[in-house]
Amino acid sequence: MNYTIGYKIKKIREIKNISQDYVAKHLGITQTAYSNIENGKTKVDDIKLKKIASALNVDSSIIEGFNEQIIFNSCSQSGLNNTYNSFDAETIKNLYEKLLEEKNMRIQQLEYIISTKK
Repeated sequence: MNYTIGYKIKKIREIKNISQDYVAKHLGITQTAYSNIENGKTKVDDIKLKKIASALNVDSSIIEGFNEQIIFNSCSQSGLNNTYNSFDAETIKNLYEKLLEEKNMRIQQLEYIISTKK
């Protein structure tokens, strides 16, 4: 599929969880004017593309070469099918207990240091 530059910009912005309003303010335009860029109603020259890339904290070449199918396939093959935490409850519980144990050991060490200083 041949994606337009506006579509690519939109998808990268969504992936990075950045609002249209934020990018628009970075560009010094209204949110509506920015929406027209994403919808392909306004052409994007190299200068504007670099400003948009700056707002999205990516290089303009990332936008130009963006292909969501590659990202989707990479995530599917690596098992990253969503952005939710994939740890089961038992793993989280074990990690929590380990951290509590380490915290308690550190408290005991600090109490010992304090007691030897008195």
